[in-house]
Amino acid sequence: MFSAGHLIWIALCALLIGGGVAACLRLRPALDRVLTIGLVLALISEAVKFFSVIQVLPVVVPVVSGAEVRPIRPPGTSPPICAQTTSPLSCAPSRSSSCWPSG
Repeated sequence: MFSAGHLIWIALCALLIGGGVAACLRLRPALDRVLTIGLVLALISEAVKFFSVIQVLPVVVPVVSGAEVRPIRPPGTSPPICAQTTSPLSCAPSRSSSCWPSG
């Protein structure tokens, strides 16, 4: 059900939440400061989520042979799509990436 990666993220989040609660109880910051920090963290989280879903678009360069123009990728084939990963840079668009179909 849960992989080791899931359990590591759960533990890391629990530590961060516990540390944040302990800091708030000890320092007693003003509510507007806490809300501003929460807003900044939410914006960073949404930006990471948005940029983590990367779609590799195919490079379609027409090949001219005689009077016929045909694309490199056959019509009707969909472009390769990277699976969502935990890091936005782990599925960079390169020919050696696992995003490109083999063969």
